[in-house]
Amino acid sequence: IGDGAFKGLKSNKEIVLPKGIEHIGNEAFANYVSVAPLSLPSTVKTIGSGAFHECKITPELVIPGKVKEIGDHAFSYSGGIETISIGKGVRRIGIGAFQGQERVENVVVPDGVETIGNFCFSNCYNLTSVILPSSLKEIGTGAFQGTALKEIEIPSGVKVIESYTFQSYQLVKVSLPKTLKRIKSYAFSGCAML
Repeated sequence: IGDGAFKGLKSNKEIVLPKGIEHIGNEAFANYVSVAPLSLPSTVKTIGSGAFHECKITPELVIPGKVKEIGDHAFSYSGGIETISIGKGVRRIGIGAFQGQERVENVVVPDGVETIGNFCFSNCYNLTSVILPSSLKEIGTGAFQGTALKEIEIPSGVKVIESYTFQSYQLVKVSLPKTLKRIKSYAFSGCAML
């Protein structure tokens, strides 16, 4: 599906993508107004930047196992998503990929993911639980800023905690690995209960 192919369309019908589709282009469905489920076929390998940005889809989002990278802002501010299942093939979750998912409460990042981009889960106000994999090496700036996380365990592969990564008011427990080399400015600012 090409870049911007369905950008800005208004419909109340389910987005059904046929099996065989491998690529969803940049902004392919951005600002697509719908209140229906989104079903991504197992054949999808790439999800472009902003592919479903501000696309109103509900309630469960399943990223197929063949996808290696979730593009920047791919699902940002796509209101209505309640659960996110990330396929085991994903290695990188892009900048702001799930930013602003206000209904999501729990996320399990599967083993194999090495990078969580800047602001990836920021402003997911009801996100209370995240499980990070041992494969993780990089957590971007502000990745969990403005969430409701109560506790977090940082895997040993992460050497640096970037600025504003866990800026929140709910965090009460943080488990840091012995391998951690640096915590950047404001990484845990606002966490008064730590």
